[in-house]
Amino acid sequence: MDVVATAKQDLQAGHTIDGLGGYDTYAVAESTAVTRAEGLLPMGVTEGCVLKHDVKKDQVLTYADVTLPPGRLVDQLREEQEKLFA
Repeated sequence: MDVVATAKQDLQAGHTIDGLGGYDTYAVAESTAVTRAEGLLPMGVTEGCVLKHDVKKDQVLTYADVTLPPGRLVDQLREEQEKLFA
């Protein structure tokens, strides 16, 4: 199982997502197979991501929905993890 980010409210394009326990997202458990197949955004990766387009309340976020902040260790580690375990 993975924990993925879901919008708590309607969010606008260009918005920077806050961190865990913030006002923007809540966590939903999803199977790893679905998470990988649909490119769902892990909850622990959301902080500082910028939305590329509007997202509706209760929509699960994907990597395609956001721009990742440059140079984060968490993104490097996730990429390594995918290579090792995918």
